[in-house]
Amino acid sequence: MRNTIISGYNPAKNATIKKAFTAAQKAGLNAKIETLYNLEELTAEGPIYRDYKALIIEHDYNGPYPQEATWTAYNTARKIAARYKLDYEQRGFYTATYIF
Repeated sequence: MRNTIISGYNPAKNATIKKAFTAAQKAGLNAKIETLYNLEELTAEGPIYRDYKALIIEHDYNGPYPQEATWTAYNTARKIAARYKLDYEQRGFYTATYIF
């Protein structure tokens, strides 16, 4: 068994992710660009993954419920994703937003 990784490199999409990253930094958000791996297919030889770049905006909080600053960061991340026509996904209990 071996793992196969297919490149999901898309120059236009990566440039848009970088623009969104710059916008997130200007807005004062804790942002980073990471490579994620998505399971594409299971074969007899082993799984096949596709890699792609994603912008991760962290907005962690203390306590049982998110405070106003967390909601502000979350809404700002959503607006950045909408501005650049990118998909976004909430991870955890409002602890990070993945934009891809």
